[in-house]
Amino acid sequence: MKKIIPLFLVAFIMITGQIVNAQTPNESAGAKASCCKKGDKEDKCMQGIPDLTDQQKQKIEDLCLSTKKEMTGLKNQMGEKQAHLKTLQDADKADMAAINKTIDEISVLKADMMKKHEATRQSIRELLTEKQRIVFDAKPMDCCGGGEKGEMHGAPGAGGCCKGGTHKCGGK
Repeated sequence: MKKIIPLFLVAFIMITGQIVNAQTPNESAGAKASCCKKGDKEDKCMQGIPDLTDQQKQKIEDLCLSTKKEMTGLKNQMGEKQAHLKTLQDADKADMAAINKTIDEISVLKADMMKKHEATRQSIRELLTEKQRIVFDAKPMDCCGGGEKGEMHGAPGAGGCCKGGTHKCGGK
């Protein structure tokens, strides 16, 4: 009996830990998704940047919208390539040449997305004063440009802040 109680205790702790770990990504995804919604007057991406003029806000919104449009096509292509890769990987006889080719194509798309995100980010930085730039630079890099959390901020795949990773400033 004395041996069974510690075993139950260990099992309870392990199960509780797994439950907590399983819930953490959902909670953080919910928190991240909220950063993509429009605030009362401005995008959440711009919040915290001091003294933005109306002209700066409009230019940032325009940049973000333009990037969002570009990223949509790239994300769609990425999804198609990833689905194709999954099909190739699950085949009875895997064609390694086709798998490697698809992986290379996915890598090119990810690189394009990273480049577009960083170009947008740098364009936004050019619009800001030194003080504003310091605040902007302290923000997560997935803000205001549609970059990915594997491309510019962390987790691989087509996503960022709002949709599995891709944070699109403007939340439109």
